[in-house]
Amino acid sequence: MLCGLLGLGVIAVAAPVFAQTAVYDVEIKNRQVQGAPRTIRATQNDTVVLRWRSDEAVRLHLHGYDIEIAVEPSRVAELTIPARATGRFAIEAHGFGEAARATATPAGHTTLLYLEIHPR
Repeated sequence: MLCGLLGLGVIAVAAPVFAQTAVYDVEIKNRQVQGAPRTIRATQNDTVVLRWRSDEAVRLHLHGYDIEIAVEPSRVAELTIPARATGRFAIEAHGFGEAARATATPAGHTTLLYLEIHPR
């Protein structure tokens, strides 16, 4: 009788989905990104780590996530993004050189690259 009851139903078990971490080294020279893809893609709930280097001071802003980071020459600045929101987000320079060190956000934003987060 027990064997007959077990054969009546099907149990579906979903395979676990594991979030991943992707690390990108991004270099800015002459106010332009060198060697990195123009669009970085990840999946929702992953973690994206951007390790920035620049030949001059720059203030970066990840739109949609409202994260800002200051990058100083000769130093690595690490930006860790928990990819919760999906969509396409610009990463902009909000000032180079002395303007990057100012407390107010200067005019003349420059899009350096995009971060695309796709649904899981």
